[in-house]
Amino acid sequence: MWRKLLLSSLLLFAVSCAREEPVQNYFYLQDPGEEFYEQARFEVSLDPAEIDEFATLEKAFWEHGADKCFSINARKVINREPLVRPGRMGSPGSGTVFVRTSGEIEPVQASMTDAQSQEFTCMLSTIPHWSLAGEIVAFDKDKTIAATRDKIDVELFDRYPEKGPAYFFVARRTEREGRLLLKVFGSGKLQQVLQSDTQMKWHENPSGTLGRGIILETRREVRPGDLILLSYLSVEGVHEEDEPEYEEVQVQPRMRISPEEDEPTEDDPELWRKK
Repeated sequence: MWRKLLLSSLLLFAVSCAREEPVQNYFYLQDPGEEFYEQARFEVSLDPAEIDEFATLEKAFWEHGADKCFSINARKVINREPLVRPGRMGSPGSGTVFVRTSGEIEPVQASMTDAQSQEFTCMLSTIPHWSLAGEIVAFDKDKTIAATRDKIDVELFDRYPEKGPAYFFVARRTEREGRLLLKVFGSGKLQQVLQSDTQMKWHENPSGTLGRGIILETRREVRPGDLILLSYLSVEGVHEEDEPEYEEVQVQPRMRISPEEDEPTEDDPELWRKK
């Protein structure tokens, strides 16, 4: 009996794969891709052993600051599991430097320990665009699915980082009411890029730039064929007395007409903020 069930499951999986649209169809030609972003202020504390792993104190704090910046902000996005409509119109103008730093690293020594602490503000920006996307092609140790902390191999469609690591979201192709979309459910860090003389262009070389990364967080299993969306980080070293330079957002109070009207629907963004 179990053999029949296994064969049926494999058959259904094969049929679903055969019906899946080509990757490029999910990136709309007349759409630039709608940017989504998050921001945060946080503190990084490092003990002497953690600092000694790096060439300089500044490098230690910048790298840990970038990691924490992405972790805090990516979790906000992953918890929502948003649907995004990617595009391939035009070219995003942020270049191939995916982590930018500013400000000064001037950590404060803790009074009771040898640890040092530094304040940061940061912004995460993600544009679901063909030139900033890629596809997961394989896993480490011949695994068929991946989870948190697993290594993955990716094929970057166009851009890749000039130096240092880059961070990304993991998304799965889906269809809703006849529209091809991506559902974001995980995050990761690109650790290595195998640069080639010829990058993948839309109507040219059929193979992209290969890279290797690690899954940082995911709400479900990661499969071959899932896509990645590279993110831009802007990290600034600040002091405790500095105020974050975020744009002020004023929220108008909502007038309640009736109990029924106040209940959010599945499409109401208020519902996702409460979850």
